[in-house]
Amino acid sequence: MTVPAKRPGHIWIVQILICLLVDTTFAEPVPLLNLDEDPILLATLQHLDQGLRSAAPVRTSELLAHVAQTTSCSRQQVRAHLMDRLQALEDLRQQGGDDWDRLVDLGGELSRRQLSRFIDHLGQDLREILRSSDDYLLDTSLRWAARGARIPAQEALQFAHRIVATQLVDDPLAPAPEPVGVVVNGWTEKYEFRLEPLLIYLESEDEDAAREAVRDIQRFIVPGVARGLPSVPGVAWAFRQRDLTTLVDPAYDIRLRVRTLRFSGLSTNLQPCIDVGIEIIDTQSHAAVSEFDVAHCGGVSVSPRRLSLFFDEVADVVVDTLVPFFASHR
Repeated sequence: MTVPAKRPGHIWIVQILICLLVDTTFAEPVPLLNLDEDPILLATLQHLDQGLRSAAPVRTSELLAHVAQTTSCSRQQVRAHLMDRLQALEDLRQQGGDDWDRLVDLGGELSRRQLSRFIDHLGQDLREILRSSDDYLLDTSLRWAARGARIPAQEALQFAHRIVATQLVDDPLAPAPEPVGVVVNGWTEKYEFRLEPLLIYLESEDEDAAREAVRDIQRFIVPGVARGLPSVPGVAWAFRQRDLTTLVDPAYDIRLRVRTLRFSGLSTNLQPCIDVGIEIIDTQSHAAVSEFDVAHCGGVSVSPRRLSLFFDEVADVVVDTLVPFFASHR
C-alpha cells in the first residue's frame, strides 16, 4: 500500500540520514562522513537534500531509483546497504561513547533521552520500509516516530536539516553553489526587562535614553547582518526589508526574532546577553527551510559602555550561524 501524505514531507529523510551517518568514522570533527568513499551515501544525501529544500513530496521509490541509477547499483543493493547502516545505528545507540555524543550534539534542542527514543522509533519504521516493496511518502513515518518519541515533528525536521547541511558542506562532487540574494528583516518580542541594570551598564541616569537604546533591538542588528552576509559563500547580495526594491528578487527571507535582552554579572562587570531566533524562508514556496537559535553574551566593555558594540557582535554571530546553510545551498 501507499501511505497517504497530508502535507509535503520528509518521512524517510531523517531515518536514512541517521542510519547512514553512524556507519562511518566519527574520529574527526564534522563533517562526519567520507563521501568520496561511499557513492551510495553521497547519492542518497544529495537526493534527500533536494527533498528537504523542496515543497514537493518525495517517495521512497524515487529515492531508490535515483540512488540505483547514480551508483549503477540495483535497488536491492541499495536496500541492503541501508540495512547495514541501520544495524550500525542500533549498535551505536546501545554502546554510547564519544561517537554517540557527537550524534547527540547534532540533535540541537533534543535531549539525549529524546534522541535515543526518536532513533529507536525511526529504526523500527525503517526496518519495515526497507523490507517492503511498497512505496511510501516521506511524511507519515516521521510524524509517527516523533510522536512516539514525544518530540515535536518540527524538531525532527530541523535535526534532518542540520545533518544534511553538515555533511554536504564538503561534498567532493557537488558543483559550486550559485550565489543567491537575500532580504533581512526582524522584530523584537515583548519581554520582561529591568531598567536598573541597563542604567548601570550605560553609566547613565537618563531613563528615556536608556529605553531608546534597547527599543526595537532588531533595528540595530539587522543592518549589520545585511552588511555581513555578502561576504558569506553562496550569498550574492543582501538588503534590509526597508531597502528592498522591485528590481531585485531575493531567494530567501532571513527573519530575526529578538526574544530577550538581559544583563548578567555584578554591577561592576555587567555583561549584556541576548537570545535571537533565526528563520530562513524560501520566497518562492513561502516555506520555512531552516531555523536556528542564537544565545550570545558580550564581553565586559570598558567605560564608556556602548550597546552598539554589542549589537555589532550579535550581527557577526548571526552571520556566522548562517554560513553552513548557504555553504551547502544548491
